[in-house]
Parts: sequence; C-alpha cells; structure tokens
Amino acid sequence: EDCSGECNGTAFENACDNCVGGNSGVDENNCGIVMDIDGNEYETVIIGNQIWMAENLKVSKYRDGSAIPTGHSDNDWVNLSTGAYAVYDNTESNADTYGYLYNWYSVDDSRNIAPAGWHVATDAEWTTLTDYLGGTSVAGGKMKETGTSHWNSPNTGATNESGFTAFPGGYRNNNNGNYNNIGSNGYFWSSSENNSNNAWKRKLNYNNSEVNRNNNNKKNGFSVRCVRDLKHKDMSTLLEVFFSSGRVKQLLLFLNTPLRKLFLRPQSLQVLRGESLNERITFSKARIIKECHR
Repeated sequence: EDCSGECNGTAFENACDNCVGGNSGVDENNCGIVMDIDGNEYETVIIGNQIWMAENLKVSKYRDGSAIPTGHSDNDWVNLSTGAYAVYDNTESNADTYGYLYNWYSVDDSRNIAPAGWHVATDAEWTTLTDYLGGTSVAGGKMKETGTSHWNSPNTGATNESGFTAFPGGYRNNNNGNYNNIGSNGYFWSSSENNSNNAWKRKLNYNNSEVNRNNNNKKNGFSVRCVRDLKHKDMSTLLEVFFSSGRVKQLLLFLNTPLRKLFLRPQSLQVLRGESLNERITFSKARIIKECHR
C-alpha cells in the first residue's frame, strides 16, 4: 500500500515528508507551511532538489528572539553597519505582500534571520535554482508571479511554473535611504559576501524574463528568500531498514540522473555494500511498494 493507505496506489512521501501524488489529493511539490519566530506562516515549494519559501521573509526578530532594529530615518539607514530592516514607504501593509527589506548585515548576523531548519539562500544556491529553470535568460519568467496585480505591465514571460512566486518588492537605497522600484523589480539578497562592502544578489524585472546576478552595497535593503537545510541520510542503512521489515518487496527510487528511476530488491544490497551510495545517487523522492493486505 502507498502512504495514503491505498493498495497498489501511487502516492509517495516527497522530500518534505508529505504524502503526495496518487489519490492523496496533494500536489507532488507541496511542502506545507513554515513558521517564523513572529508566527508568520510561509508557503513552501520544492524546486528541483531544493525547498524554497514561496513568499518573501517578513520576520522582525532573529531566531533567538532579539529584535531586528527598524524605523530608521533616511540618514540613519545609509550609515548603518549592523542589521536592520525597513518596510517599503514605511507603510506596514506593504509587508503583507512584499515582506520586509533587509540590509545584508541582518542576513549575515550569527543570530540567524531564518526560521530553524532554514537559511538565507547562498549565491551558489541561487545559481542552482536558475540553472534548474533553464538558465538566467529564462528563469525569471518561471519564477515571477503571473499577472499585473503586483508586477507592472507587461510582466514579460511570467508563468510562475516553478511555484517560486517572486514579487516586485523594490528596494531601499544605500545612498539616500529612498524607496525605489516597487512593481518593477524584485531584489533578493544571497548570504554570500563579495567583498568587505558588497554582497551578491539576484534581480528580476517586469519587462524581461531574466534573472540578473550582481553584487551591491551591503547597506541596501532587499527582499529575502530562505531555503530549507539539507537532510542527509545514509541511504544504504535506510535500504536495509526498509527490506528488513519483511513486508517491503522492492524500492522504487526516482533519481536525478538520466535513468530517472531504479528498482531495488533485497538482493541488490550486496552490490551496494561497501560503496558510497550517498555519492552515487541523489534522489528527490522515494516510494516504498509494500504487500497489500485486504
């Protein structure tokens, strides 16, 4: 039976441990909800081998409960060298859709801006995302929210087929503290530093499908997206546990390789012993096929 209890069903547990697909009624990329320390809830989505928040961060505290400073005047903002956030045009209702705008010092703070089990995406993780979506020339369209309720027209190429749902939250300028480009651009920090003054970010545009990679001054206020921490498992041990139950007849792995899937039976373990299966196979989801008892 599958994870939904259906005999010979096709539902399976995805990378977020949710029972999805088949007759479960749940989309295969569903990862449920994650909550920050303020109690804000965020939709999440599986994209390739990554699990992303599908909304911009709007937390006002670090993970340890200490407040992230806010409410700075334009002059104060441009002189900061410690963590802070702002809300576009100092209008709190903007945060409901676009989240807060954080300077990079808050992103880099050791107290952690992301919820437990999550982290601000690195520059390399952003590259992994755009590569998976076909490259920087087209990935933006696959990431942007569709329509023109938030993006300015024409919102070129927007399909949101990835489920990322990027919003055009604009930014707070590091030179004068002004707010700019809401509706036109979404700017997203990475957690990766370029040099003592600048860090890497991604930019999406209303008038093309691109994702631009640039480094900018750390004093800028940009949106933030988080990625779930990886969960590493010893797959050879996991297989032994599955088969030792006596009820598992075969294991079907859906692989991120040209083969795409692989059936394993108990006798396959002798081939796998002594080898680093974790290095040989990276899989996105596994389905256990059990005997059905009616």
